[in-house]
Amino acid sequence: MSTVQLQTFVDNAHQTPSRPEMMVTRTLAEILPALAQAHEQGMAWLQDFADEPVQISTDLDEVIASFRDFCMA
Repeated sequence: MSTVQLQTFVDNAHQTPSRPEMMVTRTLAEILPALAQAHEQGMAWLQDFADEPVQISTDLDEVIASFRDFCMA
């Protein structure tokens, strides 16, 4: 007979963090493949972070804006 193990998760969205979150620096090459795959597969955790601030260089921001404008045309 198989045993089912359940885990409970607490929703901390409405709680104030007791300490600031640690930040890490990653290159786009390090995170883009995983993010693209998660987006393609409709992973729920990606939506959990949809409003998470992300810092990018002004150069990259300009390239993304130009690409977005080009695709919308």
